[in-house]
Amino acid sequence: MKKRLVFITLILFILAAAVTVFATSIVTERTFESNGYLPLDEVMKAAGYSNSGNGTFETEYCGAEIKVHFDFENNVCTKNLYSFDLEGTYILCWSGYYIDVQTVSAVTNKNITVKNGSITASDIDYSPHQWTTEFEPIVAHSGGDVRGGQYTDYYTNSLEAIVQNYDLGFRLFELDFYLTSDDGLALVHDWTQYGNNDGLPPSSEQWKEMQTHGIPKTEGQYYTTMLIGDLLDQMLVNRDMFVITDTKSFEISIEDTKKQFEIIRDEALKRDPELLKRIIPQIYDEQMYELIMDIYDFPDVIYTLYATGSTADRVAEFVSDKDNIKVVTVNKEDARFTDDGLAEKLRAVDRLVYVHSLKYYDEFADCAKYGSYGYYAHHLTPADYNVYKTYADN
Repeated sequence: MKKRLVFITLILFILAAAVTVFATSIVTERTFESNGYLPLDEVMKAAGYSNSGNGTFETEYCGAEIKVHFDFENNVCTKNLYSFDLEGTYILCWSGYYIDVQTVSAVTNKNITVKNGSITASDIDYSPHQWTTEFEPIVAHSGGDVRGGQYTDYYTNSLEAIVQNYDLGFRLFELDFYLTSDDGLALVHDWTQYGNNDGLPPSSEQWKEMQTHGIPKTEGQYYTTMLIGDLLDQMLVNRDMFVITDTKSFEISIEDTKKQFEIIRDEALKRDPELLKRIIPQIYDEQMYELIMDIYDFPDVIYTLYATGSTADRVAEFVSDKDNIKVVTVNKEDARFTDDGLAEKLRAVDRLVYVHSLKYYDEFADCAKYGSYGYYAHHLTPADYNVYKTYADN
């Protein structure tokens, strides 16, 4: 009898312990979720990724293959060429890894929501001008600097520049474009210092076989050249990347300007029409606005002033009835900005001024005196902007 009682007591104890563990696991999981952490496998599945094992998840989007790997040992997540810091963004418990919602949203470029215990991931649909408030108003000029241990190269318009600056927090990229000899569209600042260094464009194939460099030209440092299709493929991988075009259209014929934007439109439409919401043409004069809008109804356009003699008053008047022009870009030393009250005139018609190009930290304050809102930068980063903004606000 005693043995049976002991046996029954033992069974009851085990059952109670199991119930306690089960109840504790439910409470733990709910606690994690209420604090913004979701089970990694489930949230990645909801985002459209298949689990390849060992922390690796894969998906395909409009022809782009995307591989995400979570390396919790080294606190880093990689997505193709790009990296995300995982420090402090996850919890490990008996059932597996729980990941911070904001982190997994940034990695997958999805809106992640939880309702009644069910995880939903939906595509982010950016509205016109949302980029002016969604991200720090700092633009990677010519793709941004490539930073090495003993050098800094700019004007590369290279894959390496895009990857490094995306990893540093940039989501707005200004890039230079020129036609190749066979009517491809290359990312390049000019054909005088790049390509064959003779002012003549190479073919698309020749350009892709070359390696480009930056300014100053660092011995032994060369970078991956790109055509518009290569850039668009990176934008498929990162669906929070916005591109501002610098097509130097004031230096070329109207016919070649049309070709540039027809190529951009057609290459985007081959992949995903959504890309055209994240391509922001810069126009250089009033006539160019109608030209590009005849090619495609771009939801966002920037009016950049360095090739026009229009007065500050005329600029404000021109953009005031253009719903898709929210931003005017001007050189930081332009008299229309420093002397003629351009920023104030634009604020009166609900428009913003971005200035180019900043190299040094103190230029934030110099430009802010005249009403700047955004900045095109070389080696300054979004983190630098946030430091400046913190102290400016205080």
